[in-house]
Amino acid sequence: MSHAEKRLKRVMSTISRISTFSVDTSNYSTTSSVFPTQQSSLELSAAISDHALKTNYLTYQRRALSKLNENRTYANIARNIVKISANQLFNLLNQETLQNYPKLSDPNFLLILDTRSAEEFNEGHIVTARHIERIDGEFQPLYGWDLECKQNLVVYDTYSLAADSTSKAFQCALLLYNTGSRHPVKILNGGYADFCKFYPDYNTIQILYTPKELDEYPTYPNEIIPGKLYLGRLHHAQAPFVHKELKIKAHVNCDVVSMT
Repeated sequence: MSHAEKRLKRVMSTISRISTFSVDTSNYSTTSSVFPTQQSSLELSAAISDHALKTNYLTYQRRALSKLNENRTYANIARNIVKISANQLFNLLNQETLQNYPKLSDPNFLLILDTRSAEEFNEGHIVTARHIERIDGEFQPLYGWDLECKQNLVVYDTYSLAADSTSKAFQCALLLYNTGSRHPVKILNGGYADFCKFYPDYNTIQILYTPKELDEYPTYPNEIIPGKLYLGRLHHAQAPFVHKELKIKAHVNCDVVSMT
Protein backbone atom coordinates (compact mmCIF):
# COMPACT_ATOMS: atom_id res chain seq x y z
CA MET A 1 0.00 0.00 0.00
CA SER A 2 1.42 3.37 -1.04
CA HIS A 3 1.86 6.33 1.32
CA ALA A 4 -1.03 8.19 -0.35
CA GLU A 5 -3.36 5.20 0.05
CA LYS A 6 -2.44 4.85 3.75
CA ARG A 7 -3.11 8.55 4.31
CA LEU A 8 -6.47 8.35 2.52
CA LYS A 9 -7.42 5.30 4.63
CA ARG A 10 -6.62 7.20 7.86
CA VAL A 11 -8.68 10.18 6.74
CA MET A 12 -11.66 8.04 5.78
CA SER A 13 -11.45 6.24 9.15
CA THR A 14 -11.49 9.64 10.89
CA ILE A 15 -14.53 10.75 8.89
CA SER A 16 -16.32 7.53 9.86
CA ARG A 17 -15.63 8.19 13.57
CA ILE A 18 -16.90 11.76 13.27
CA SER A 19 -20.16 10.66 11.69
CA THR A 20 -20.95 8.42 14.72
CA PHE A 21 -19.46 10.65 17.44
CA SER A 22 -21.61 12.08 20.24
CA VAL A 23 -20.62 13.49 23.61
CA ASP A 24 -22.01 11.61 26.56
CA THR A 25 -23.40 14.31 28.88
CA SER A 26 -23.51 11.90 31.83
CA ASN A 27 -19.75 12.36 32.20
CA TYR A 28 -20.17 16.01 33.14
CA SER A 29 -19.34 16.83 36.75
CA THR A 30 -22.32 17.07 39.11
CA THR A 31 -20.61 19.84 41.00
CA SER A 32 -20.57 22.17 38.00
CA SER A 33 -23.10 22.69 35.25
CA VAL A 34 -20.56 24.72 33.23
CA PHE A 35 -17.30 22.72 33.04
CA PRO A 36 -17.21 19.12 31.76
CA THR A 37 -15.19 16.36 33.33
CA GLN A 38 -11.67 15.56 32.10
CA GLN A 39 -12.94 12.60 30.02
CA SER A 40 -15.62 14.64 28.21
CA SER A 41 -13.08 17.43 27.59
CA LEU A 42 -10.76 14.96 25.87
CA GLU A 43 -13.63 13.61 23.79
CA LEU A 44 -14.68 17.16 22.83
CA SER A 45 -11.10 18.03 21.92
CA ALA A 46 -10.84 14.89 19.80
CA ALA A 47 -14.11 15.77 18.07
CA ILE A 48 -12.86 19.26 17.25
CA SER A 49 -9.58 17.85 15.95
CA ASP A 50 -11.39 15.26 13.81
CA HIS A 51 -13.80 17.91 12.53
CA ALA A 52 -10.86 20.06 11.45
CA LEU A 53 -9.36 17.06 9.69
CA LYS A 54 -12.62 16.41 7.87
CA THR A 55 -12.96 20.08 6.88
CA ASN A 56 -9.41 20.12 5.51
CA TYR A 57 -10.01 16.88 3.59
CA LEU A 58 -13.24 18.18 2.03
CA THR A 59 -11.53 21.46 1.11
CA TYR A 60 -8.70 19.49 -0.50
CA GLN A 61 -11.23 17.34 -2.36
CA ARG A 62 -13.08 20.41 -3.69
CA ARG A 63 -9.81 21.98 -4.82
CA ALA A 64 -8.74 18.74 -6.52
CA LEU A 65 -12.05 18.52 -8.41
CA SER A 66 -11.80 22.17 -9.38
CA LYS A 67 -8.25 21.63 -10.67
CA LEU A 68 -9.38 18.54 -12.59
CA ASN A 69 -12.20 20.46 -14.26
CA GLU A 70 -9.81 23.31 -15.02
CA ASN A 71 -7.34 20.87 -16.63
CA ARG A 72 -10.15 19.35 -18.69
CA THR A 73 -11.14 22.83 -19.85
CA TYR A 74 -7.55 23.61 -20.85
CA ALA A 75 -7.33 20.27 -22.68
CA ASN A 76 -10.52 21.05 -24.61
CA ILE A 77 -9.21 24.50 -25.52
CA ALA A 78 -5.89 23.01 -26.66
CA ARG A 79 -7.74 20.61 -28.94
CA ASN A 80 -10.05 23.26 -30.35
CA ILE A 81 -7.74 26.27 -30.69
CA VAL A 82 -4.79 25.37 -32.88
CA LYS A 83 -2.19 27.17 -34.95
CA ILE A 84 -1.98 27.41 -38.72
CA SER A 85 1.14 28.49 -40.58
CA ALA A 86 1.26 31.06 -43.39
CA ASN A 87 1.95 28.21 -45.82
CA GLN A 88 -1.12 26.25 -44.65
CA LEU A 89 -3.37 29.31 -44.99
CA PHE A 90 -2.00 29.91 -48.51
CA ASN A 91 -2.99 26.34 -49.40
CA LEU A 92 -6.47 26.81 -47.88
CA LEU A 93 -7.02 29.92 -49.98
CA ASN A 94 -6.12 27.92 -53.10
CA GLN A 95 -8.30 24.85 -52.57
CA GLU A 96 -10.49 23.86 -55.50
CA THR A 97 -13.57 21.74 -56.14
CA LEU A 98 -13.50 18.75 -58.50
CA GLN A 99 -14.80 21.10 -61.20
CA ASN A 100 -11.77 23.42 -60.72
CA TYR A 101 -13.80 26.16 -59.00
CA PRO A 102 -12.14 27.94 -56.05
CA LYS A 103 -13.54 26.73 -52.75
CA LEU A 104 -13.57 30.37 -51.66
CA SER A 105 -16.86 30.60 -53.59
CA ASP A 106 -18.41 28.33 -50.95
CA PRO A 107 -19.48 30.66 -48.09
CA ASN A 108 -19.10 27.83 -45.56
CA PHE A 109 -15.61 26.74 -46.56
CA LEU A 110 -13.47 29.46 -44.99
CA LEU A 111 -13.98 32.42 -42.66
CA ILE A 112 -10.96 34.62 -41.90
CA LEU A 113 -11.26 37.20 -39.12
CA ASP A 114 -8.95 40.19 -38.67
CA THR A 115 -8.73 41.24 -34.99
CA ARG A 116 -6.66 44.38 -35.58
CA SER A 117 -8.09 47.89 -35.42
CA ALA A 118 -10.51 49.07 -38.11
CA GLU A 119 -7.89 51.53 -39.37
CA GLU A 120 -5.28 48.80 -39.83
CA PHE A 121 -7.86 46.57 -41.52
CA ASN A 122 -8.81 49.29 -44.00
CA GLU A 123 -5.17 49.90 -44.87
CA GLY A 124 -4.71 46.27 -45.88
CA HIS A 125 -5.76 42.76 -44.91
CA ILE A 126 -5.64 39.15 -46.12
CA VAL A 127 -7.87 38.29 -49.08
CA THR A 128 -11.56 37.64 -48.07
CA ALA A 129 -10.84 38.49 -44.39
CA ARG A 130 -13.54 40.23 -42.35
CA HIS A 131 -13.04 42.65 -39.52
CA ILE A 132 -14.41 41.74 -36.08
CA GLU A 133 -15.35 44.62 -33.81
CA ARG A 134 -14.35 45.21 -30.22
CA ILE A 135 -16.47 47.24 -27.82
CA ASP A 136 -14.89 48.21 -24.48
CA GLY A 137 -12.09 45.74 -25.18
CA GLU A 138 -14.44 42.79 -25.79
CA PHE A 139 -15.04 41.06 -29.11
CA GLN A 140 -18.69 40.95 -30.07
CA PRO A 141 -20.46 37.65 -30.89
CA LEU A 142 -20.92 37.04 -34.60
CA TYR A 143 -24.69 36.75 -34.84
CA GLY A 144 -25.92 35.61 -38.23
CA TRP A 145 -22.50 34.37 -39.38
CA ASP A 146 -23.45 30.65 -39.06
CA LEU A 147 -20.29 29.67 -37.19
CA GLU A 148 -21.49 26.09 -36.76
CA CYS A 149 -21.48 25.69 -40.57
CA LYS A 150 -17.95 27.03 -41.19
CA GLN A 151 -15.45 24.31 -42.04
CA ASN A 152 -12.37 26.49 -41.47
CA LEU A 153 -12.15 29.41 -39.04
CA VAL A 154 -8.93 31.44 -39.06
CA VAL A 155 -8.15 34.47 -36.88
CA TYR A 156 -5.11 36.72 -36.84
CA ASP A 157 -3.71 39.95 -35.49
CA THR A 158 -0.49 41.72 -36.42
CA TYR A 159 1.94 39.17 -34.91
CA SER A 160 -0.41 36.48 -33.60
CA LEU A 161 0.97 33.41 -31.84
CA ALA A 162 -1.23 30.44 -30.93
CA ALA A 163 0.59 29.99 -27.61
CA ASP A 164 -0.05 33.58 -26.46
CA SER A 165 -3.32 33.47 -24.50
CA THR A 166 -3.20 37.26 -23.96
CA SER A 167 -3.25 38.13 -27.67
CA LYS A 168 -6.30 39.53 -29.43
CA ALA A 169 -6.27 36.60 -31.84
CA PHE A 170 -6.49 34.08 -28.97
CA GLN A 171 -9.32 35.98 -27.26
CA CYS A 172 -11.23 36.03 -30.55
CA ALA A 173 -10.58 32.31 -31.09
CA LEU A 174 -11.89 31.62 -27.58
CA LEU A 175 -15.08 33.53 -28.38
CA LEU A 176 -15.60 31.49 -31.56
CA TYR A 177 -14.95 28.26 -29.64
CA ASN A 178 -17.52 29.24 -27.00
CA THR A 179 -20.21 30.50 -29.38
CA GLY A 180 -20.87 27.68 -31.80
CA SER A 181 -17.83 26.59 -33.79
CA ARG A 182 -17.94 22.86 -34.49
CA HIS A 183 -14.41 22.76 -35.86
CA PRO A 184 -11.07 23.78 -34.32
CA VAL A 185 -10.39 27.52 -34.55
CA LYS A 186 -7.05 28.25 -36.20
CA ILE A 187 -4.74 31.10 -35.16
CA LEU A 188 -2.42 32.32 -37.90
CA ASN A 189 1.07 31.82 -36.54
CA GLY A 190 3.11 34.97 -37.14
CA GLY A 191 -0.03 36.94 -37.96
CA TYR A 192 -0.67 39.39 -40.76
CA ALA A 193 2.95 40.58 -40.83
CA ASP A 194 4.47 37.16 -41.54
CA PHE A 195 1.78 36.15 -44.03
CA CYS A 196 2.19 39.30 -46.12
CA LYS A 197 5.97 38.93 -46.05
CA PHE A 198 5.72 35.53 -47.74
CA TYR A 199 2.59 36.15 -49.85
CA PRO A 200 2.34 39.89 -50.62
CA ASP A 201 -0.12 39.26 -53.49
CA TYR A 202 -2.71 38.16 -50.91
CA ASN A 203 -2.73 41.56 -49.22
CA THR A 204 -5.70 43.66 -50.32
CA ILE A 205 -7.98 46.55 -49.39
CA GLN A 206 -11.03 44.96 -51.03
CA ILE A 207 -13.72 44.12 -48.47
CA LEU A 208 -16.70 42.78 -50.44
CA TYR A 209 -16.66 40.15 -53.18
CA THR A 210 -19.41 39.19 -55.59
CA PRO A 211 -20.12 35.47 -56.18
CA LYS A 212 -18.77 35.86 -59.72
CA GLU A 213 -15.48 37.31 -58.44
CA LEU A 214 -15.02 34.36 -56.09
CA ASP A 215 -15.91 31.85 -58.82
CA GLU A 216 -13.25 33.36 -61.06
CA TYR A 217 -10.62 33.97 -58.38
CA PRO A 218 -7.25 32.69 -59.70
CA THR A 219 -5.78 29.82 -57.73
CA TYR A 220 -2.23 28.55 -57.38
CA PRO A 221 -0.95 25.02 -56.80
CA ASN A 222 -0.54 23.92 -53.21
CA GLU A 223 2.86 24.72 -51.74
CA ILE A 224 4.55 21.55 -50.43
CA ILE A 225 8.04 22.98 -49.82
CA PRO A 226 7.81 26.78 -49.63
CA GLY A 227 9.25 28.37 -52.75
CA LYS A 228 10.48 25.06 -54.18
CA LEU A 229 7.85 22.34 -54.68
CA TYR A 230 4.18 22.69 -55.60
CA LEU A 231 1.31 20.29 -56.22
CA GLY A 232 -1.28 21.45 -58.71
CA ARG A 233 -3.59 20.50 -61.55
CA LEU A 234 -3.28 20.52 -65.32
CA HIS A 235 -4.68 24.04 -65.66
CA HIS A 236 -2.01 25.28 -63.22
CA ALA A 237 0.70 23.77 -65.41
CA GLN A 238 -0.80 25.51 -68.44
CA ALA A 239 -1.19 28.94 -66.82
CA PRO A 240 1.62 31.39 -67.69
CA PHE A 241 0.93 33.60 -64.64
CA VAL A 242 1.57 30.61 -62.34
CA HIS A 243 4.94 29.93 -64.02
CA LYS A 244 5.95 33.56 -63.80
CA GLU A 245 4.89 34.36 -60.24
CA LEU A 246 6.04 31.09 -58.65
CA LYS A 247 9.17 30.87 -60.84
CA ILE A 248 8.37 27.30 -61.84
CA LYS A 249 11.04 25.79 -64.12
CA ALA A 250 9.94 22.16 -64.57
CA HIS A 251 6.88 19.88 -64.32
CA VAL A 252 6.37 16.27 -63.33
CA ASN A 253 3.19 14.71 -64.74
CA CYS A 254 1.59 12.42 -62.13
CA ASP A 255 -1.57 11.60 -64.11
CA VAL A 256 -2.44 7.95 -64.45
CA VAL A 257 -3.31 7.27 -68.10
CA SER A 258 -5.01 4.00 -68.98
CA MET A 259 -3.10 1.97 -71.55
CA THR A 260 -5.16 0.35 -74.32
